[in-house]
Amino acid sequence: MENQQCISKLDASMIRCGVSFIFSYQFKGRVNKEILQTSAINLLSNVPRLQKTMLTNDTYNGYWQGQLVDTKRWFIYQKNTFDQALTDFYQTLVSEQKATGFPGMFFVLVVHPTDDDAFMILQCGKHSYCDGSSATLLFNQFIKYYNAALHNNTSIQQQLLDNVKAMISPEPNDIYSLFSGKNKKWLDIGRWSHIKNTARLITYKTQDTGKFATPHTLLPEMLAQYKIQTSTPQKHYFDVAPFIKKCQQYSAEISPNTMVLALVAKAMSDINKDDNISFRVMVDILNVGLRKKIFGNYIAYLPITVNTHLSVENIAVLINKHLYQAKLAQQDVSMYKMLEFALGSGMANKTNDPVSYIISNINNVAM
Repeated sequence: MENQQCISKLDASMIRCGVSFIFSYQFKGRVNKEILQTSAINLLSNVPRLQKTMLTNDTYNGYWQGQLVDTKRWFIYQKNTFDQALTDFYQTLVSEQKATGFPGMFFVLVVHPTDDDAFMILQCGKHSYCDGSSATLLFNQFIKYYNAALHNNTSIQQQLLDNVKAMISPEPNDIYSLFSGKNKKWLDIGRWSHIKNTARLITYKTQDTGKFATPHTLLPEMLAQYKIQTSTPQKHYFDVAPFIKKCQQYSAEISPNTMVLALVAKAMSDINKDDNISFRVMVDILNVGLRKKIFGNYIAYLPITVNTHLSVENIAVLINKHLYQAKLAQQDVSMYKMLEFALGSGMANKTNDPVSYIISNINNVAM
């Protein structure tokens, strides 16, 4: 378990900004509520990072509160329509964020009032405790545990409990090594590589000339009318399957996420009336093997610029190539380290800090 002095600046920034997440999974079929509830409590109560409350002060220094989380709040059951349940928890998560008993993660079973063969599971939590990759991995462990419990397979249940018990949450200085040798840690990156990466990253200039943005000074007046309204999730659907299929025929290595990035860049070019669009892509600094051992926030925001005169397929290929080269050079590891320094030194998240938009996509591929 982490001590009071070792919460990362990234974790603390998530607390300070009040960032929460909700992932929804809809299923066809029937569910055993009692076994699902027991599975949720058994699994979550064995993840070391979820056992205590994480707090922060006015800066980006976080610490652990000694009080243990109330396990009864790790599972909620209700009958409701799926859309309404999602809206309800979306609205209450922010207000509940500061409550002492609000856990780092909990599951909600929603049983539809008119359809006995459909149910939904919501995975809700505070981003300070984990990122999307850790959350989806834990959800899959939860479903495996439930299925094993249904068939009374105690050996699989114990194996899954052992897996989550062994999950560690090393702090940034324990993640990377800037030189090889006896001090090599989880991610080995040479000091000279880090220096070159840092130079490239801090000199990176966004190339948009459209400057489609709202000045900070105008935001209070523009948002005043919304302060009294309860927030509701904005859900919009657009079938990107044809685009993804076309793009993968053009280049098989392109992922659906990269395709979406290309589409958004195209859309932004129509708004900005600009040839070049710059944005940031959220990437995972850990590989699949490390993800099974490490639980927490291990993400970086890599900058990228594309020429939107190109076709969507070509833009996707360029994004894919750029991210691949950045990962090879371990720019993501350098960016992760830089963010810790920037938050701690006060260079990031200033009142008038210009930030390009960030695109993130959470896909539970295994599910």
